[in-house]
Amino acid sequence: MKNIIKVVATAMVATFLFATPAMASEINVEVNQTQVVFTNAQPVIQNGSTLVPVRGVFEELGITITWDSQSNTGTLTRN
Repeated sequence: MKNIIKVVATAMVATFLFATPAMASEINVEVNQTQVVFTNAQPVIQNGSTLVPVRGVFEELGITITWDSQSNTGTLTRN
């Protein structure tokens, strides 16, 4: 019985020592109380900073985004 308790206790300690911290799998972004739907890149937390793709946010604000791959230039247009 003591051996079983030792094995269980060791397994529990190992689980807590080697487990990675749990983070939210989903980051929700809202603009004017409307949740932004990201179709390509998703928001991520990297080195303690939250990185949000601007396309989804700007499109929710009614801004049109075009990309010129030859000049590597993005153009944002509103109205």
